[in-house]
Amino acid sequence: MRDLERVLAQPLPVDFAFGVATSGYQAEGGFNGPDEPKNNWYPHEQSGRVQRTGGACRLLELWREDVQRAAALGCRAFRLGIEWARVQPAVDPQQRGPADFDPAALDLYAEILHGIREAGMEPHPTLFHFVHPLWAGEDLWLHRDLCVPLFAQYACETIERLNTRLIERGSAPLQRIITINEPLMVPFATYVLKHFPGPSADRGFGTAITALENNYLAHVEAVERLRGLYCERGWERPLISTNSWSCCVYELDRLPCDLLRAPAAGVGPRELDAYIGGLRQRHIQRMLDAPLSRSWPGVRRHFERRLQWWVTKLMGPRPFGALRDRVLRSDEPLIDEVLLDYYDPFMLDYVDLGLRPQLRTEPWDWRFAPEGMGPILEGYADGAADAPIGIVENGMGLRHDGVRAHARRDGVQRDQALACSLYEVAKAVRAGIKIDRYYYWTLVDNYEWGSYEPRFGLYGVDYANGAQRMETDAAGVDAGRAYTELIEALQSGGREAVQVFARRSGL
Repeated sequence: MRDLERVLAQPLPVDFAFGVATSGYQAEGGFNGPDEPKNNWYPHEQSGRVQRTGGACRLLELWREDVQRAAALGCRAFRLGIEWARVQPAVDPQQRGPADFDPAALDLYAEILHGIREAGMEPHPTLFHFVHPLWAGEDLWLHRDLCVPLFAQYACETIERLNTRLIERGSAPLQRIITINEPLMVPFATYVLKHFPGPSADRGFGTAITALENNYLAHVEAVERLRGLYCERGWERPLISTNSWSCCVYELDRLPCDLLRAPAAGVGPRELDAYIGGLRQRHIQRMLDAPLSRSWPGVRRHFERRLQWWVTKLMGPRPFGALRDRVLRSDEPLIDEVLLDYYDPFMLDYVDLGLRPQLRTEPWDWRFAPEGMGPILEGYADGAADAPIGIVENGMGLRHDGVRAHARRDGVQRDQALACSLYEVAKAVRAGIKIDRYYYWTLVDNYEWGSYEPRFGLYGVDYANGAQRMETDAAGVDAGRAYTELIEALQSGGREAVQVFARRSGL
C-alpha cells in the first residue's frame, strides 16, 4: 500500500493521453469475399486454413457509436487503421500491379478521422497493420526495390488525400501518423513461425531479418516523403513514427529504433558502433535484472542470455547495414516519437516446457507480465534522446469459443490487468520517464489473425447478432467502467486514486 501511495500521490501530467487502439483488417470487415478488396490473407481464407473475416466487428458501419464509446471512457486519443487494400482496392485476385486509389474509401476514412476530432479525441492512424493488397504479391517485404517505393507512395498519397479532405471539412491535417505497426511481426510470423500467409519457400531466420530491414527502410522512405509533403503544402510538421513490439532481445526490438533516433543524439559514423553497443549492453542487463512474478527466474535468465547470444551471432556485428547507411545520411531522427506495444517481452514465457515443448501461440496462454514494463520503458528512454514515449498497444486476451468465455489459467481478469499495467505506467512517470500516452488494445473484440476465439476488447461483441456491442467484456467484466475509473484516478491522484487501484489490482 505504501508504494501505491507514493506512486499515486500526484496526478499524471495534464497532457497525458489515454486512448484505445484498433486496426483495419481486424475490425472493418468486407475483405476477401466476392466483389470485395483482396489482401494477402485471401489465399489463407480461401483455403480454409484460417477462419474468414466476413464482417468482422463492422467498424466501418458502427464507427460513430464506437467513437462515442471511446470518448465516454475518458479517452483523448483513438488509434485506427487506414487499410491499404481498401484505399487501393483490387477485386480480382489475379491482378498484379498497383490499383487506383478509391475516392469513396478515402472519403469514409476522412469522415471517421474528422468524427474522432469532433468527439474530443486525437486520431492516430496506422498505415500498415500486418496486411497489404494481394496485387502487391504474397511476399512483398522480401523485395526491397518493390516494397520501399510502393509503400512510400501509398503512404504519401493517402495522407495528402486525407488531409485535403480534412481541410475541406474544416479540420487540420493529421498531426500523428504511424507508418508500420510492429515491423518485427510480419517477418517472423511469416518466415519463422509460419502463422501468417506467405510463400512456402525461402523461410527461416535470415529471410525474416531481410523482410524486417525492408520494413524499416520503407518506413524511412515514407517519413522523408511525408515531411517533404507537409513542408511543400505549408502544413504543420507531424510526428511520424513506427511502433515496436517489446522484446527482451535487443536486435529484434530496440536496435532499429535506436538507429532511427541516433541523429537526435548527435551520433556520427565514428561514434555509432560504440553508441549502439552501450545501449545494447544496458538493455540486456535490464532484461536480466527485471523483477519476476513467477518461478524459476534462474532458468529464464539463462535462456534469455543464450537466446541473445544466438541472435547476435546469427546477425553479425553490424546488422541492418542498409538501414545504418540511410541513418548516417540523415541530419535528423527518422522517428519523431518512440512508440511501443507492450505484452510479455520475455521469450521463454512463450514456450510450454511440458514433456513435448511447444510455442504458446494462443493469446489466452500468453503470460500477463506487467513487471517487465518498467525495464522496457527505461530502455526505450535510454535511446529516445528526449523524444516522447508512448505505449500505443497493451492488452490481455482470453478465449471465447462462440458460446462462452473461458477463464485464463492465471485467473487474471481485464480490470485487474488494466490496473496493474497503468500502475506501472504511473511508476515510470514518477521515475522521470517521458511517457505521454497509453492506448489499450482494443476497444471492442475483433478478428485476431485467423480466429474470432481470442478476445481483447474492453467491450465484447455478439457476432451472432450483427456484431452488437456488449456492455461488458466477453467474460462479463465491466472493463470499460474500470478503465474510466482508473483514468480518473490517475488524473486526480491522492487517497481516492490509491483506493481505486488497490481495489482493481489487488496490489
